[in-house]
Amino acid sequence: MSPAQLRGSSATWQVEFVKSCSALSDLPGEGPSEVALLGRSNVGKSSLLNSLAGRGKLARTSRTPGRTRLLNLFDVNQGQLLLVDCPGYGYAKAGRSLREQWTGLVEQYLSSRRPQLLLALLLVDGCIEPQALDLEAAVWLRAHAIPLGIVATKWDRLSGNQRPLALRRFEAAFAAPVLGYSSVSHAGRDELRKRLLSRA
Repeated sequence: MSPAQLRGSSATWQVEFVKSCSALSDLPGEGPSEVALLGRSNVGKSSLLNSLAGRGKLARTSRTPGRTRLLNLFDVNQGQLLLVDCPGYGYAKAGRSLREQWTGLVEQYLSSRRPQLLLALLLVDGCIEPQALDLEAAVWLRAHAIPLGIVATKWDRLSGNQRPLALRRFEAAFAAPVLGYSSVSHAGRDELRKRLLSRA
């Protein structure tokens, strides 16, 4: 499949699926800067990735949360950046703490101190209250000195009056700036592309 080529206000984006990794040894030993995509199983990571790429079927989406089991690697602009789509949390192992859910591949990847890993992009559902597991994830990432960016998904489902209230609520809960994003209208896409490429 040929790469998706889009010109946004920030840059040209070419995105290609590279491979899926079931172990750390499958990851490239050297390579471009990496951005980990993290979040609950139903938060819309695959939809956001497809929106960023401008390709509807680049990343597989499913009505059944928790389908992603591997680290899925996506190349941006022929080696400028690597997006790492990580398995979601909070569904298949509901009721268990984040630490219990991240004892496998995700925790190994995030705690491996890879020099390429420059940012963890934590996706949260913008239509509901900040969730305990998401807050726990932010604490975990900060404790491991991994730079953190927070994106509130499903932004199109909020009215214009609801959005600033939701933004303030999330920013207060996470003590960090939050970007609203819609994979339907692509609101926030240009800004997120700029932020990601600035890490490359």
